[in-house]
Amino acid sequence: MGGTFAKLVESMAVIISVVVTNGGRSSKLFALTEQRMAEVKRKEALRSAGVLGVKDVLFCDEPDATDEINTTVVR
Repeated sequence: MGGTFAKLVESMAVIISVVVTNGGRSSKLFALTEQRMAEVKRKEALRSAGVLGVKDVLFCDEPDATDEINTTVVR
């Protein structure tokens, strides 16, 4: 996916990334709290967006791995 973003940015496309979930549930592998892992995931997303030339990153901050996504927030 990063290669596609880089090609689009090179062709002067404006890329906006939308991150729906916060990524907090992957914390058990690294012995971090869900809140701390969500912070790490946010920083990673922003850092990679900057490297790829993505104009903006929108975070919906929905809890990770829930049964339902709040579609009102996503819209």
